[in-house]
Amino acid sequence: MYSTKQARYEYIVTDKGRDHARSSWPCTFGGPRTRRTARNVVLVDQVTGSEIVPEFVDHYSGRPLSSMRAEFVAGPDASEDMRRRLDPDRRRARRDRHNARSSPRP
Repeated sequence: MYSTKQARYEYIVTDKGRDHARSSWPCTFGGPRTRRTARNVVLVDQVTGSEIVPEFVDHYSGRPLSSMRAEFVAGPDASEDMRRRLDPDRRRARRDRHNARSSPRP
């Protein structure tokens, strides 16, 4: 039983619950690296009963993020400090320096 105040056996999803689900499902269903052998809970389509495997997709194109080369960049309201930190050229230079330090030496 979900609630004893008003006898209920299932959670009725609210708008806030739907918003939370959009952000939490990808964390819960993280793919093969995070799946356990015991699958105690699975997400299914209520109409067909088919299992649903959620993934992040781009709202505009519908393409899965896993198929895109996505990166975070400074938004229109970002501070100068944020713009500096997220500048693609500076980030690339930091990665290159890190990779040079961590690569094995002959």
